[in-house]
Amino acid sequence: MSESEERQNELLPVKFITEKDPSFRTYHADGAWGMANAVGNIQLSFFVEHDPLPISVLHPINKDGNISNEGEITSLNEQDENNFIVIRNFQMAVVLQLEAAKNIHRILGNFIKLSEDSTETGNENEE
Repeated sequence: MSESEERQNELLPVKFITEKDPSFRTYHADGAWGMANAVGNIQLSFFVEHDPLPISVLHPINKDGNISNEGEITSLNEQDENNFIVIRNFQMAVVLQLEAAKNIHRILGNFIKLSEDSTETGNENEE
């Protein structure tokens, strides 16, 4: 067999080249809401949690012409005497096929272990 024939039969490694799409963004997430659909895709919708934002804040002007630190807050009608209100603002959703979800599960497991190990090591060094 010639060298070129051997080269054609050789399994070459795969080289992945990474690029960031112009719309690439980094998000902070406090949690996620998940669901699976009938065809086995898994959807994760990521959210951040925060207190309700005011509709407006009215600051009077001090005699010296500066804005006062005291303000009158106009809030949404989300007052609830029986509950503490937290807004869950859903930022984005990711839909994964089962194999992709399993791969991400494995990757997250590895990073969780690394983080826990480094935290334990850090705590041991503090003692």
